[in-house]
Amino acid sequence: MKKLVFLSASLLCLTACNFFGYQYGFKNTPPNDFKAELSLGFSTKEKGLIEISDNDVYINIYQKDNYNTSYFAHFDNDSYVYYRKDVMNNGDWESYAPTTTNTKNMTTLDAIRSLEGAINGLYADIFDVELINGAKYSGKATTVLKIETDTYKVKSKTYYYREELNMFLRISDESEQEKTCTVKEYQSWKHFDDSPSFN
Repeated sequence: MKKLVFLSASLLCLTACNFFGYQYGFKNTPPNDFKAELSLGFSTKEKGLIEISDNDVYINIYQKDNYNTSYFAHFDNDSYVYYRKDVMNNGDWESYAPTTTNTKNMTTLDAIRSLEGAINGLYADIFDVELINGAKYSGKATTVLKIETDTYKVKSKTYYYREELNMFLRISDESEQEKTCTVKEYQSWKHFDDSPSFN
């Protein structure tokens, strides 16, 4: 009888733990037809721009008088082809090979992650919502764009999540202030500000 009670209690605890700790089941599904303007760090003052449309991704990273580089991931034949442009050197779009390799069934988030060797990893983190499935919920906050967000703690980082957008509006790292990413503006967007020409 004791074993039966213990087993029942264990199953109840397991069910409750799964319900309260992992009930959301968030997936990494970045929005489509979308544009977000980002700000990274405090002293570096890097500006970022991400546009996503029809499985293609445009990313621009900019720091005044230092760099202005754009990347484009074009979805073609079930994989991505990448392009790069260095505006500071009057460059044109040219083929680019990221350090990571393509895998099957890539998503726009995978395309962004492929560029992490060239861009800050926080660009992908704003869409990496799957991590909150097991994260510690920390309450509500309205520190970004005056929009109420749910906050989650993951080690030294705090993530400010907006469920309707399925993305983080802010990521801050207590261990290093420069590891901060804030969404300054977002909107629906169905075309690219700039893109390479495809043959």
